[in-house]
Amino acid sequence: MAAQHTKASAARRTPVLALLLAFATTVALSVPSAMAITFDTSDGTVNYPKKVNGTVTSCPTMDKAPEPYEVFLNTDDSEARGWWDPKNNEPWSFASRIAQLVCGAKQNAEIRLGMYFIRAIGTVSRPEADPEVVFNALEWVKKNRNATIELVLDDGLHKGSTRDQITQRFAGIAKVRYCVNGCFNVNKSSVYVYAINHEKYLTISDTVWDKSDGPHPVVLSTSGNFSRGQIRNYWQEASLIYDDYKLWKEFDLRHDGMMLCANPGCVNGGNAIKALQLKKERKIWVDPFYRRYTDTGRGTSVSFSPQTPSAPDYYIGQFDGIDCVVDKKVRIAMFKLTDSKALRMAESLARLEKSGCDVEMLLSQSYGALVLASSVKKVLSKAKIPYRCSAIPMHTKMILIGPSTGNEGRVLVGTANMTTSGLRYSDEHVLTLDTRRANSQYQESMRRAYGMYLAGYDQLNQGSRSC
Repeated sequence: MAAQHTKASAARRTPVLALLLAFATTVALSVPSAMAITFDTSDGTVNYPKKVNGTVTSCPTMDKAPEPYEVFLNTDDSEARGWWDPKNNEPWSFASRIAQLVCGAKQNAEIRLGMYFIRAIGTVSRPEADPEVVFNALEWVKKNRNATIELVLDDGLHKGSTRDQITQRFAGIAKVRYCVNGCFNVNKSSVYVYAINHEKYLTISDTVWDKSDGPHPVVLSTSGNFSRGQIRNYWQEASLIYDDYKLWKEFDLRHDGMMLCANPGCVNGGNAIKALQLKKERKIWVDPFYRRYTDTGRGTSVSFSPQTPSAPDYYIGQFDGIDCVVDKKVRIAMFKLTDSKALRMAESLARLEKSGCDVEMLLSQSYGALVLASSVKKVLSKAKIPYRCSAIPMHTKMILIGPSTGNEGRVLVGTANMTTSGLRYSDEHVLTLDTRRANSQYQESMRRAYGMYLAGYDQLNQGSRSC
């Protein structure tokens, strides 16, 4: 790994970079220490699959099975952010951890990925070092464990040389398909209904860590696309749900539908559409289930978009059900809030603040881009709800609802921004982890995950500024 930047060296940079470095160092020391997962490491560095003479020679994985719920962030990598040292091509541990998950795939496992975009190969001077370790892992398990690998991407950002690189990198490794105007939206892209495949998930049907009768599947939901820029230039989170067969099956069926709809056959439906029980409205295959609950006692549910217009929004539905006596603390970290859905979310939060809840909102560092509509800002200001922009850019979509103290609460994470397109037209998911619905077998693990997210929010809020 590249040489670590010290506080002394940071002081010689601009004050902003010095502030970010101090922030990053604090996070690196405090947040990962609570992690239960044990990755294969050397001298504190997370190991990753490497190529020797063009061949991936090993695939390190975890030392033991993960907890039912695991969280890891890229904040402990931020001392070596790309804009500080653009020539540093050593992979960040955030990507190496994901690679180690892939390396845990069992013989003949199915690995499925859905991404808005990925970057492959890059250039000689600036290779895509971070996603490459994940791709190396996929290559290794394909060759050594006969894994079946599928990848569905959005068509919009994969044109020309970008697609050529993906075709080259995944030749003989994975089946790759592209969705045009989203996967489940069968309107022509020229009409007013614009959509994208905005998913970011990785699933593995069975893994090697638990030797008992399986399967023991993995679902990884992450805010970050597999690209060097996403992993190094934005605060990202990853949620690992282990051994929840029902949740894995929901994503597995969902993936089948996305792969089908990357072809013209989706217009008239098919077995994959029937298995998901989707309904067509406005020429969009919508999910009629507000939440899909998972294995008994897990306390976990998943919501998929597109949904029917009559369904309550994932986020507003949660806010409108909060009892501020029980769950006083509401924390929101959102990439941006810019359209009519965001305004309705702000109005719902204003009602919560009036009822006695302690509401705070954190938005991404903007670099001049619009992250907060003036109408939303007006509602938040009138309700006296604090809203700040993070000191470093963030890409997360995270909501925490819980008591003033302790880790007993709900977490919502996933891919959906609070936008009309995200909730009604595009392909998205939102996971809900509710500690009070989890039984004793899973509750402590989920509480730890809640605490990790809360610590990440608090650390990200340090050094924030007015939007």
